[in-house]
This record gives sequence, C-alpha cells and structure tokens, in this order.
Amino acid sequence: MARAAIDIGHNVSIMIRSEAKLHAHPVPFEKKVFKRIRNVFVGDAADAAALATALAGMECVIECLANDIRPTAVAAIIKAVGDAGCPRLVCLGGTPALLLPSGYPAGPSMGMQRLADLHLHVFGLLRASSIPHWTQVCPSRMVLSEDGKPTGKFGIRPFVVDLEVYAAKAELTYEDTATAVVNIATVESSGFDKLQVAFFLKVVPPLKTIN
Repeated sequence: MARAAIDIGHNVSIMIRSEAKLHAHPVPFEKKVFKRIRNVFVGDAADAAALATALAGMECVIECLANDIRPTAVAAIIKAVGDAGCPRLVCLGGTPALLLPSGYPAGPSMGMQRLADLHLHVFGLLRASSIPHWTQVCPSRMVLSEDGKPTGKFGIRPFVVDLEVYAAKAELTYEDTATAVVNIATVESSGFDKLQVAFFLKVVPPLKTIN
C-alpha cells in the first residue's frame, strides 16, 4: 500500500509492530521506497496513545492488520481515526464477508464463517463510526506479481464476489489490491464511500473447448 501511494506522490507514514515486519512482509520495501516514507511509528495498534501520535494530522488511514490481531486492534483504530478528526479510513476485509452472485452470503458457502463474522464485525464498526468517509476492501487470496506491478486485469465493484477471482483461476496480486485501495482512498467521488468492495475480472477468459 505504501509503495502504491508513494508512487503517485503522496506523503506516507506507516505504523508497524516492529521494524523487522518491514522486511518480513511478502512484498518487502525497496530501499529507494523506504527512504521516501515520511515517518515510521513503532507501536501496538491497540494502544490509544500510540495511535493518537501516529494519526496526528493524517488525511487518510489505510488499515492492513493481520487477522490474528484484528479483533482487538481494529476497534481501537476506528475510534482513534474518529477522535483524530481524520476524514478517510480504508479497512481490509475478505471475500467471505461479501455476497455470492446468487445473492447468498459467501461465508457459509466458502466454509469460512469465522472470517466472515470477523470482517462483518469490522463493517458494523465502520457503519457505526463518526468517520465521514470509509470503505472496506475485500480481496481474495493474493499472490506476488511477476514484475512488481499491478496486472490491470481487475476492476472493483460493491459487495459481490467474482468466483473466477476467488477460486484463483485469476491471480489477484498484492499490487492489484494496493492500487485499488490507494485509488479508493484518495478519490472521494470513487463511488465506493461507505461500502464493501469486491474484485472482478475485467475480461472473462474464453471457455476452453475439447475437439
């Protein structure tokens, strides 16, 4: 996310649990990108004081918590963003919290009700918050791109899972997701304010035939 935002000219600060996380991430920072980060705050995402320090003066926050700490930390982040007067928050979720094309909830059909409950809980917290503009972006499983760039194969839409993307028949990359999140975060008229967002294939691959 930070790289995608920096690449289009934003001033970016990050908050992490430890500096080692910067290098352990599946998409590690390049040195030239790291040098362009304005501030690195090290602290617990559930610590109100640490959050207040990190959020002072921020115009937008992108939450990228791991699921293991999300239950305890996300409520603190949502409250801190509201208390700081920051007008924009984008939270990450997951496809189980969305809808299938049939209109049924995706979580039970995917065998991931626990994840669905977690991300729907976050969605409820966002809806009840005082933050003027928020979005929950719900990608499926992600992979690294071959060249470090977004593929451009994916669009975004509210609520509905594209099963071609979910089943990994199309490989959604970290870079695809980061680009979508940054675009949503920086464009108030994107059409995704106070919504959940799913990814879909812009061009459906042709069916294979057997002669």
